[in-house]
Amino acid sequence: MQKIVFGIPTLNEADNIKSLTVIIDKGLRRYFKNYETIIINADSRSKDDTKGAFLQTSTESKKVYISTAKQSDDHQGKGANLLEVFRYAKRNKARAVAFIDGDVKSASPEWVKRLIDPVLKGYDHVLPVYLRNKFDGAITNHFIFPVLYGLLLRNLRQPLAGEIAVSPKAYKAFLKNKWYPSAYKYGVDIYMVTQSIFSNCRFAETFLGIKSHKPSAPKLHNMIIEVADSLFRQLAKNRRYWQKRNLKTGATKIFHMPDLLPPPPELYFNYKKMKKEALKEYKANKKEIETMFDGAKIVSGKNFHLSSELWAQIIYEFLNKNQPLKARELAVLRALLLVRFMTFYHHVAKLSQARIEEVIIRQAKAFRHLRGYALRRRSL
Repeated sequence: MQKIVFGIPTLNEADNIKSLTVIIDKGLRRYFKNYETIIINADSRSKDDTKGAFLQTSTESKKVYISTAKQSDDHQGKGANLLEVFRYAKRNKARAVAFIDGDVKSASPEWVKRLIDPVLKGYDHVLPVYLRNKFDGAITNHFIFPVLYGLLLRNLRQPLAGEIAVSPKAYKAFLKNKWYPSAYKYGVDIYMVTQSIFSNCRFAETFLGIKSHKPSAPKLHNMIIEVADSLFRQLAKNRRYWQKRNLKTGATKIFHMPDLLPPPPELYFNYKKMKKEALKEYKANKKEIETMFDGAKIVSGKNFHLSSELWAQIIYEFLNKNQPLKARELAVLRALLLVRFMTFYHHVAKLSQARIEEVIIRQAKAFRHLRGYALRRRSL
């Protein structure tokens, strides 16, 4: 009997894992009765009783607990959890592997079906489509999505996602190379997406609706660095792939998208705090920014002026270094991403959700229009 593996990566999720495990088990037994189903809790040094809460939960699916506690600090994080699940899946020749983050409170049995179904229909990497607030997902909207769209010609709207499903072709591609430290952490999502692209995997997207989970803002500082490091390592290593001037646009099928989308969730946005943080980061890196980018004036007093076109050129200038970014370069990139987000905020604060999405798409198109900057060395 073919196997389906469903992973739950956790760090101190004893209060949520029981209900999440029950939901996943219901989805697996309701929609995939003809498969052997296994739920894996892959845990990173939880100090609460996540393990006990998981193992004590009654399920029809087989349960497996895996811990990365004995691994080094460099091999801790979300990516380390996923890596252990992929290794298990490969050993057991799983037909499909899926994940839901351990802090998610809005999951349903239908999520299980919507994630796994496309894999069983021949797709290799399934990403979610969430209903997100216009100011949520700064790293995705202003960095990862435009780079994928503009440089790699892939329209993957939510590439940094905890809820995914993959085929054997994809998870074997993930395991093909030795992972670097950022891939063990928050850089794992972009590592997997780019690895799938470079391995010619078939992508699909599936509508999940609103994702309710713990806020990610407190993690934003490290998240930007780890995601950026992971992305630039992948792009430097696979330069021959994306340097093709005749690179084909990758098509993505979307499953379960409703005809009429409900309104996105409200999001509390602390403008003063974000502006203060952006100015602080910019001032701390001002000398390096002016040296790297020929004195480009992107902050004047307390006003932000980083256009999407200049932002694209800056990202491509980093890319032309053709090597992993150094710590100072990553710090500069983080500061500029915050400045770009604040510039965007000023332009769209009073626009509707639909109009803001148009602005985000136009930014991605600017990255595609300026793709030539990444195909040859050129100063700003």
